[in-house]
Amino acid sequence: MGINWIQKILQFVGLSLLQILVFNNFFQGVFYSPQVYILFLILLPIKFPKILLLFIGFATGLLMDFFTFTIGMHAAACVFLCFIRPYVLNLINPGEVYDNLSLPTISRYGYIWFLKYSLLCTLGYNVILFYLEKFSFEGFFNTLFSALICTIISVTIIFSFALINSRTQKK
Repeated sequence: MGINWIQKILQFVGLSLLQILVFNNFFQGVFYSPQVYILFLILLPIKFPKILLLFIGFATGLLMDFFTFTIGMHAAACVFLCFIRPYVLNLINPGEVYDNLSLPTISRYGYIWFLKYSLLCTLGYNVILFYLEKFSFEGFFNTLFSALICTIISVTIIFSFALINSRTQKK
């Protein structure tokens, strides 16, 4: 079974529009704005070429930077997410040999696996994003706490979307 690129492009467009039009506006002025567009990066095939993964992460982050008027912060956080992704996959399932075109979904690997995977990826993304935004270690624990709260909110929404997606795939 190959990768459905049209579905991936629609997923990218849908999550980006949802982030830009709904989450960025609904949570405007709130420090804990969920970052759901990273679900696109999280759901890319497991054995995706690393250099291409980093490039897609950079382009995705730049798109968000353009619409949120942040200069490279989302791009850096997305590249970091794409960089740590293979290590997170090895951490949660050491010794697991993943299929070449395997997608990291709930329906394929289960609820707990996906929750750990999305939580670690989102936490890495948010920690980088929040510290780049603060650009200081002053208030280190306050910034870390904010990143943790945003991660919990984001993972809750990401997990909900992934759960809905897995139920529609089973039908």
